[in-house]
Amino acid sequence: MLKSLLAVLILLVLPSFVLAKPVEVLVFPNGAIVTEEARVEVKEGVGVLSLPYAADPGSLKIQPTSGQVQVRGLKYDSELKEKGDFQALKDQIEATKDQLQGVDDRIQSKKAALKLWETQTGGEFKTAGEVEKLAALMLKATESLRVEIAKLGKEQKKIQKKLRELERKLAMATGRSKRHWKVEVDLKGTKGAVPLRFSYRVHSASWVPVYSLDARPEEKKIRWDWTANVGQSTARDWDNVRLLLATSEPFFTLEPPEMRPWIIREAGTVTLYRSKEMALDEARPASMPMKSMAGAAEPEAPEPVRQAGTLFDIYNLGKQTIKAGEAYRLDIRKGSWDAAFTYLTRPMQSPQAFLSAKLKLDELVPMPTGMASILVEGVFVGKRSFSLLEKETDLPFGNDPKIGIKVTPTRQKDEVGLFGGKYTQFWGWELEVTNNKAVAVDLRIEDARPQIQDKRIQLVQSEVPRPTEEDKNLVIWNLNLKPGAKETVKYNYKIEYPEDMEVDLGR
Repeated sequence: MLKSLLAVLILLVLPSFVLAKPVEVLVFPNGAIVTEEARVEVKEGVGVLSLPYAADPGSLKIQPTSGQVQVRGLKYDSELKEKGDFQALKDQIEATKDQLQGVDDRIQSKKAALKLWETQTGGEFKTAGEVEKLAALMLKATESLRVEIAKLGKEQKKIQKKLRELERKLAMATGRSKRHWKVEVDLKGTKGAVPLRFSYRVHSASWVPVYSLDARPEEKKIRWDWTANVGQSTARDWDNVRLLLATSEPFFTLEPPEMRPWIIREAGTVTLYRSKEMALDEARPASMPMKSMAGAAEPEAPEPVRQAGTLFDIYNLGKQTIKAGEAYRLDIRKGSWDAAFTYLTRPMQSPQAFLSAKLKLDELVPMPTGMASILVEGVFVGKRSFSLLEKETDLPFGNDPKIGIKVTPTRQKDEVGLFGGKYTQFWGWELEVTNNKAVAVDLRIEDARPQIQDKRIQLVQSEVPRPTEEDKNLVIWNLNLKPGAKETVKYNYKIEYPEDMEVDLGR
């Protein structure tokens, strides 16, 4: 009985917004929609809600839980969470500004007097003594003025420091973190305590996908995991809310684009065109230190439920707590993909072999763009941007030092033709490829074919043995190298051109 009486007294005494509680948050890459529930005390047809100052009050949507309650309108205004009398502090700031202005006026007066003395030319002097007397007087006066200006400058700095401190105190007492939106809701058909469910948009929240991709060529698999860095700075904690992550946010265009004029003009002239409206980018919240949720999560937590949408997917991470001003890393999914691994080398550009994996997925789970840690057999090799938006794709995993590539030019020089009037240029290369790995590898070798762009230059010799693929501009060899195997590829070209012609040989 006593507990019930206390509960009733609390409902009557405390403002209604004290009982408001976030219950669900849908987080987009830039922003979030927060849903809260509250019991609002209605007096004379008006109930009061409190939103964090980070909220956009214009985005507020109210849903009465009772069909008899109607929302007829609302008005909102910002106010301090804890009201106080800051007039004394404001008066002190104004008095300090007046004091600073007085010192500034005195400094300007002294500087004007100093300038007058320094530009004093005097007049006609009858004797040298008069000149000396005036010079001594000017020296004494200017020295005195400079000393006074220096003293006033020190006093000015002290007052400026005091003013900054007073303004800082006022800003801290009345700033964004100390304010909230007071929303008065005009409710029809009810009185007393009314349960309401409402939602609003905030910009100071975000989530970023983070990936780990671990290539396992021996297993012919890629192990992966997908986590989310979630943070918010709304000045209100999200305690035990149903947390939803949206992979993107839809942006709708309400009007068709303007018809731009078709202007034909003299080349080199510029016609300026300005559209009627310009879109503004939403501000991202400041970066925050990461707080791992691994210790707080229950063991073997169920995989977040995915809800596929036309424009974006939503992942339900269940009940989570996200404190204001902190950021958390939450698990979304993990698994492995079957992949076909190959190596690619372009030895004329770099004597390295690069590992690549080809994915062919039966079912696509879209992954938005984020940073991925790239690993090969558990060893970190770097980071890069990653996204998965197609069922078939190639994923690069960097160079593998266990594939040895050695390039030896066999000959490269000019020769005078036997009949004169002609020069020849000969190129020959020997590529030695060694597999120092414990498993067999598929290696693709690519090199550019010489492209002749002048009829006076003739390709008179081309010895390119065993190319497995041919392209207009490429020659390609596909090799399968067993563990410890070594193979050599030799090829050469020869061109002929007039001796009076200056040729860019390109390599």
